[in-house]
Amino acid sequence: MLLRKYIFSIIHCANTIVLIVCLIYVSLSGFVCVIVLYCCPSSGFLLDTTPTYACVDQAQSCDVFNTTYGVCNDHHNAYQICRKFCGLCNVVNGGWSMWGAFGICDVTCGNGTMTRTRQCNNPKPLNGGEDCQGPSLNNADCLLNSCPTHGAWSAWIEWGSCSVTCGTGLRRRDRACDNPWPSRDGNHCFGDNINYEICSKPVCATWTDWGSWSSCSDTCGYGLRERYRNCSGTTDMHNFCVGTDVQNVMCQTSCNENRYELVIPTIYFYARSPASLSLSQGQTVVYRAVEVNEGQGYDPATGRFTVSVPGLYSFEVQFCISPDVRAFLEIVNQKKTLQTSFVQDMYTCVSMKAFTKADASDQIWVKATLSTHLLTDDVYKHNSFSGALVHL
Repeated sequence: MLLRKYIFSIIHCANTIVLIVCLIYVSLSGFVCVIVLYCCPSSGFLLDTTPTYACVDQAQSCDVFNTTYGVCNDHHNAYQICRKFCGLCNVVNGGWSMWGAFGICDVTCGNGTMTRTRQCNNPKPLNGGEDCQGPSLNNADCLLNSCPTHGAWSAWIEWGSCSVTCGTGLRRRDRACDNPWPSRDGNHCFGDNINYEICSKPVCATWTDWGSWSSCSDTCGYGLRERYRNCSGTTDMHNFCVGTDVQNVMCQTSCNENRYELVIPTIYFYARSPASLSLSQGQTVVYRAVEVNEGQGYDPATGRFTVSVPGLYSFEVQFCISPDVRAFLEIVNQKKTLQTSFVQDMYTCVSMKAFTKADASDQIWVKATLSTHLLTDDVYKHNSFSGALVHL
């Protein structure tokens, strides 16, 4: 293996300056110094007046140098010091051109890279000459405006409840364009933020057809005829028939001329303004404002009407609720439920009516079948309970 070193020395001679270059080749057995002389006029100082393309040897003993150290086998050194001797006159080593301008940034926003190039053509390598040393590409950072953030959907939330308690309805779920939120110059999410699907509940309860009318309740004068229908729904309290299962109509029959004239006493009451608007299951509704109480059968302290004269009675209840609550009321006596009703999700007043034959001392009142919330009475709506003796 050969190692090359240069030793420079400058001496003066007549009208010239001599530059002595000692090329030292070091091997394992020692070293040798090849002295190359450069002369130039004393009026100027040049290290090398011979152009690099001029085919001259820089060493005087290239034959010895090649025999001893094989300098011609070292293409790089041979080109520098024994170019002519080693037959390298036609060899041209490559040289780089100037760097070109930087190209455009490789991104349209944010951080990127731009590149410039240079060519190994100043001159081009010829006849086995060495290529240019170093890279032909050069990169530099480029910074453009911040990139916009485009919106993306979050995951769908859980499905909501069905819109009906029986039959076929809809349920919905939602999602938000926040994964991430779009920036001011970014795109909003495409698509819907609400999704619907059909949901099914048990078949809704329905009424059967009305039955036949009964015979008149009295064979002389005025009475009542009744007919009934049945609910085909389930026992689920959220799936029931709305309305009454009985209808009553007045009827009149001819009387025997020898019968006495029937005199019906006046028994009638009307009360309103419940003492409590929030009722628990089984609680009696006590109407404290009594406007009519013929016969003094209604007690505003207990909310109950006590029968003093046996006969056919008619009772009616009206109650009012707001849209976000529900009400469950029924008319009862001490023997059975006379009528029941339920309403929810409305801003309204509803009424129910019942006819019943009552014996003396029977008590009729209104109670809540489940937790119930009523609206306060005002000039436009009344919560009321009324009744009257219709026939003996």
